[in-house]
Amino acid sequence: MVPAIIELHATPLLPDRHIPIRRPHATANGRRPNQCPAMVHLSCDANRCELGTPKSVRQHDEDRLSWHDSGAIVSMKIYVVTPYYGESAEWLRQAHASVKAQAVPARHILVCDGSAPAQIPDFQGTHIILQRNYRDYGNTPRLIGCYDAIAQDADAIAFLDADNWYYPGHLQSLIELALAEKLDAVSSTRMLHRLDGSPMIKCRTVDGRNYIDTNCLMVLQPAFRYLIAWVLQGQDTAAETDQYLWRLMRSSGARLGFVDRPTVAYRTRHRAHYEQAREPAPLEAIRRTDLHGDRYQ
Repeated sequence: MVPAIIELHATPLLPDRHIPIRRPHATANGRRPNQCPAMVHLSCDANRCELGTPKSVRQHDEDRLSWHDSGAIVSMKIYVVTPYYGESAEWLRQAHASVKAQAVPARHILVCDGSAPAQIPDFQGTHIILQRNYRDYGNTPRLIGCYDAIAQDADAIAFLDADNWYYPGHLQSLIELALAEKLDAVSSTRMLHRLDGSPMIKCRTVDGRNYIDTNCLMVLQPAFRYLIAWVLQGQDTAAETDQYLWRLMRSSGARLGFVDRPTVAYRTRHRAHYEQAREPAPLEAIRRTDLHGDRYQ
């Protein structure tokens, strides 16, 4: 496969394709359907998995039925969007290799956020090169990558930052749960890794209810309308847009699921993670607080 390279020389504007965000219409009694959408939670340990499935999830809508039952996993077009800005070539190669090594086929879209374009031997996918840095934690490049995936008739879009990587079964575990339970979006937990790439501990914060992580998220075609949320936050809240997107989908009636299995390797710089693991933090570690002033975990 010959990789596609797309260069956007002018200040890139969002493509004309419009993905509206529509809230469900109110019913006669004034309530909106799916106002309290169900959450499917798959809990896994080394030898056992338990699936908690609310009855309402099984009573899926007809508009979702036709799409979810339309084809097998092997025929689905799954895309992974990775924005990058100055990350090392070694980290980018590792991220790309992890996409290629997935148990289910996936197409990789790299979006250069205004830095020098990366050179990845044997790259397979699409490389979009932006001529400026948007300084919004990769959110604008993510949306541009989403538009490219949608233009290529994507069935599902996942996300991966340039400094992280997938475990081999990550995408398969997400798509299997999504298809089995007729979900619109699904996420997983993550394994925290040191800066040298060695594993540390399972993340205690990403639980699918209070927090998700961009790298763990997959959005399926029925929920593509919500992806515009990547650019709806201001600069001061751009770092938490993944939480905003998850809350938006949940409050709009989307069916969400969570796989409690760490299938994403998250290379962490956050001092709080090293404190959780009870080990010294590296000199490069940062102390970050969230928008409420609480310690980031």
